Amino acid sequence: YLSKLETVNNAENKIILKLTKKGREYLKIESALNNENWDGKWRLVMFDIPESRRRLRNTLRQKLKGWGFKYWQKSLWASKKDLAGPLREFIQELGLSDFVLVAVSSDLGSFSKFTKN
Repeated sequence: YLSKLETVNNAENKIILKLTKKGREYLKIESALNNENWDGKWRLVMFDIPESRRRLRNTLRQKLKGWGFKYWQKSLWASKKDLAGPLREFIQELGLSDFVLVAVSSDLGSFSKFTKN
């Protein structure tokens, strides 16, 4: 997650380390996972992934579980964590963008039986 840039300035040698794009993404995800303050918005994931892509569907489910999303109903997962951006990038990397919707909402109406936790 680090890349090394070496620079030489006359009498002193300096080595500068900087985060790679992947390192910045990792920190953003870790920060969201460890943040206990809820912004009042739900991150909802709905999908209908064809059986021919079952392995990718299972990969998505494992990522949702790993990031603390809760299973609400078949193909509907939710989280209070601010992970919509990284999740959309992950879905795009899997090539599932046409089959998955990630929505952010603060209004779930009468769906409150699921929002108590």
